[in-house]
Amino acid sequence: MTGSKRIILFILLLLCCGSLSAQENTSVDSVVIAKNLMRKKGSVESLHVGAFGKLSYQCSRFLYIASRSTAAELEALLYDSSACIRLYAYAYIQSIFKKPLKPETKVFAKDSTALFFLDGCLGGNTEVRNLLKRIRQWEKDGRFLTWIKLFADYESKRCGYFLAE
Repeated sequence: MTGSKRIILFILLLLCCGSLSAQENTSVDSVVIAKNLMRKKGSVESLHVGAFGKLSYQCSRFLYIASRSTAAELEALLYDSSACIRLYAYAYIQSIFKKPLKPETKVFAKDSTALFFLDGCLGGNTEVRNLLKRIRQWEKDGRFLTWIKLFADYESKRCGYFLAE
């Protein structure tokens, strides 16, 4: 291969690798944005909330994070500083991976962190420990599996809608 062909090949490789790295950074940045927005709002909501079944940005944000996270990253969310992220991670791991989380269950059962909860049009202020029963019901009903399918459809039509405040 001649010197000029090597230079052109090198430039093409740099362009290709550079664009991949930019896409990866954008995905990581959007996950960080979604986590920060979740922490700011601080509530736990089902996918559809309110009298008219409005799409919950909070639940959508978590499903977005989960769709871009490894199993280890999801498990790390069980120890996040935000109670809402911890609860979503707990419910997601229990529902999707069917992984027993006995130590975390004991911690959540004693957690008196206050937060707002909304399931459909029912909700109010509560504590983390009081939401374990509701989360078990979500798991039993297969709600997360349904939400994941619906979220994938929403995201394909309205990419990034839930990253707005």
